[in-house]
Amino acid sequence: WGTSEITGVGQASWANDGGVAPPNRLRLTNNSGAQRGNAWYNAATVEANAAWNAEFTFQITYEHSGGADGLAFHLHEIGIGADTWIEGQGLGANFLSVVIDTWNNGGECDFGLKIVNDGADVGNCHDLSGLGSVADDVYQVVMAYDGNGALTVDVINTATSNSTGALGFAADLSTLNNATFGWSAHTGGAGENHDIRTMSGTFVPEPGTALLVGLGLAGLSLGRRARG
Repeated sequence: WGTSEITGVGQASWANDGGVAPPNRLRLTNNSGAQRGNAWYNAATVEANAAWNAEFTFQITYEHSGGADGLAFHLHEIGIGADTWIEGQGLGANFLSVVIDTWNNGGECDFGLKIVNDGADVGNCHDLSGLGSVADDVYQVVMAYDGNGALTVDVINTATSNSTGALGFAADLSTLNNATFGWSAHTGGAGENHDIRTMSGTFVPEPGTALLVGLGLAGLSLGRRARG
């Protein structure tokens, strides 16, 4: 918790919130309106076009006025100063966004999983409402990429073990060979806290960069995958 290997942009910050357990967490936004926060791993870039796997847990708390927009995990090549929305706007031509959408802006899920690759939606929004409540439950997002265009994502409610199972998506990450990873979230007229609780994963680090180990976010750790 509080590691210097995360760079926050906008409203993202380390929170010690006595109203939730455990209190320490990476808070992308608080529950005020018109918030946007990004948090990026700064110790290395990764070869996202190679095989990798990663998982993180998140929690939505203190909803008001029906909740807010949601959060996303991103891989992109803009660097640690990126200030994006959940669907990756402004991340350039080549990126992947794994979106947890918690607000229906029309034609979307009220609570759903959406994949955006290079600015285009991959399939439709997958409804998550059958897994449990948007607010307060802790959800785990498990992702795996095979290095050949196949991405799987499984969303699990850790309180009930309800799960989507491994959903398959076609994703072209062939040009993402110097990628920054992290999260973003935003609110509009309504609000909610968007919190990252844990992360682990295995990536191929770019040549000359640090090994992806010991991030220190309440269970967040990253390992190195060999090339080939």
